[in-house]
Amino acid sequence: MDHIEATLDTLALTLEHVGSGDVATESSSDLPSYIEALPIELLIQIFEIVCSTDTNFLHLIVAKPKSLPPQAHTLIHVCRTWREIAMHLKSIWKHFVVVDTCPSRWRLRPHEIDAYERKFHEVASLYGANLTHLQFDYNEDFGVDRKGIRRLLKAVLQYSERYTTLKLVGDVFRASITVVNLPLLDELYLLCPRVESPKTITQFCAPKLRKLTLYSPRYYYSFIRLPWEQLTHLSFGVLYTPYPPDHPLSLHEFISLLQALSNLSHLHLTGPVYMVRQRPSLEGLGLSEPVLLPKLRVLEIHDRDAETLFGGSYSFFLTAIATPRLNTLDLIVAQDLINNPHPHFVDLLRRAPLLQRLRVVLAPIDWTGVRRGVWEERYLKMQGDAQFFETYVGDVGLDSEDVLTCDGTIVHHSTPLGPRDGTTTTEGFIDRCLDMDMGPKEHIVQRMRRGSRILAFFKRTLGSRYGVEGGERTIYIHIPIV
Repeated sequence: MDHIEATLDTLALTLEHVGSGDVATESSSDLPSYIEALPIELLIQIFEIVCSTDTNFLHLIVAKPKSLPPQAHTLIHVCRTWREIAMHLKSIWKHFVVVDTCPSRWRLRPHEIDAYERKFHEVASLYGANLTHLQFDYNEDFGVDRKGIRRLLKAVLQYSERYTTLKLVGDVFRASITVVNLPLLDELYLLCPRVESPKTITQFCAPKLRKLTLYSPRYYYSFIRLPWEQLTHLSFGVLYTPYPPDHPLSLHEFISLLQALSNLSHLHLTGPVYMVRQRPSLEGLGLSEPVLLPKLRVLEIHDRDAETLFGGSYSFFLTAIATPRLNTLDLIVAQDLINNPHPHFVDLLRRAPLLQRLRVVLAPIDWTGVRRGVWEERYLKMQGDAQFFETYVGDVGLDSEDVLTCDGTIVHHSTPLGPRDGTTTTEGFIDRCLDMDMGPKEHIVQRMRRGSRILAFFKRTLGSRYGVEGGERTIYIHIPIV
């Protein structure tokens, strides 16, 4: 390992002097000769270590502030030997090539689109079969060259047989796509915050598709055809942003979607997933029994407005689904809105005999899931079993201020800043952002306002004796910055 670390130091010094221009040849005189003489086995280990934590994108238009290219992209420009090795290491080609048609600095003019298209074809030729992760941001607004933008989209879809992960963002469905062949696609991300509905139906032929992210679905859910029955992971709904929310689906559309998800194991719902104008019922939806999701193990609900936990009409879908294999339930609600759990929520817990983990985040009222500052959000984490929360006292009511003494550890919200193109996701928020192994935790005893409400929430939600006996109960309580 010491030998590898020493070689990594040499590699880092070498890469500082290597640009991202044309591929160097084996005869380059300015490279140390021993670089090419390194054993292939050692080079493979070095490449995998260097690229294992790489989070850079390859932007065809240079981003501001300028970012470094992905490590794999740099490695293939060192010398021919390194390029040949790197090109055969599929594990290091996980970065996205970003085709962003609405860059922050300017609007694309026709001659820029032409150059952009040529550059994309060059990258596709250079990467070959390693062009597996593609992100396309489509925008026809602001008087841009619509024909040029649509030609660029056609160029992107020309290589669709290579993609294992594809992100389509913006007004892409205005381009009248009818069929997209994606034989290797494993993950699809669609974000289309538009009021205008598409004019045609788009068929995604993706026999290997397992993961789907579908945000702001109201305007094109009915205009896409997907192999819903194949999906194992679905992230669905409307992201929380500072802007007014989109209109969600109807309850009938949402229930119809759930009926097609027979293989789903992970379901993430965010924002106001559906709208309902009257008190719903199974009979009113033509159902004799709840929709069975036989393989669902993880249910994650981001409901900042607390309608799922405490509301009546919106929480109805919890009664309309059967999740006999549910193992983990994650819930994010605004701390200021907590109350007694609605019977629909309690009913879901009662019908989940295998529930092992119930985790709740009491977030600020303006929570979005995207970090706004390095230390701007802190949470107090408390963990135990149902009995721990059912019998917790915390000195509430000993004074007139209605405060609760909470004893736990400090967790910092460590979400990366959201990408400027908006292709973020808050799926897996607790595991990715609040429950990472960051070494010793800072212990804290914190006094929380509205203590009687929080204590009641402990007892009636986290203290409920449902699921596996002795299962994990965890709560993350936002600590305001004073």
